[in-house]
Amino acid sequence: MPYKVMEIIMARSKINTAATNDVSEAAGWIAPLRRMHAFPAMSAADARKEARRIGETGELAFRAFLVSRGFSVVDFSDIEPADAGIMLGKRCVRFQVKTVAACRDGYYHSTFQRGFGGSAKGVFEYSAGDYDVGVTAIPAASTFVFHTDQAKKSFRVHERDLPALRRSQRDRIFLALIEIGALDRDDIEQISTPYP
Repeated sequence: MPYKVMEIIMARSKINTAATNDVSEAAGWIAPLRRMHAFPAMSAADARKEARRIGETGELAFRAFLVSRGFSVVDFSDIEPADAGIMLGKRCVRFQVKTVAACRDGYYHSTFQRGFGGSAKGVFEYSAGDYDVGVTAIPAASTFVFHTDQAKKSFRVHERDLPALRRSQRDRIFLALIEIGALDRDDIEQISTPYP
């Protein structure tokens, strides 16, 4: 991008390009960068401070996964119970993504609850039908695990299972879509048949 264009964009967006030596002023934007620089090997305290950013990391990685598989992705606002969706014909399949930043005792744990501690509403349960498929996102391992049993709220994935799960992600998302009735096995056969 030519320098002059960048200068105009910055002027219109009122970005302050002046350098500052004031550490307290700079700390506002430096602190999250410093904490996330260690992601996923960050302290529990830093992970709590950056919980929303970590969650968004998993959601964006999952959206990229869907797009790379050819799905048309639907985004939802933050107030919706689902994080992303895909269009299959006229049906929108809704996904709830829970991002796991760190391994504990050999396992990646995810709990499907809404909200977060310290927020006005706190933590509360999803209602039936809030989403169709739960996804445990493990960005550090580029792995997504799909859950269709909404009655079950907690899941754990052993770190030794990650390579096999990563290799079978495409098949596993199709199995999840079959389990909820969004696709049938004939659809999968058509999808898996290469173009001539």
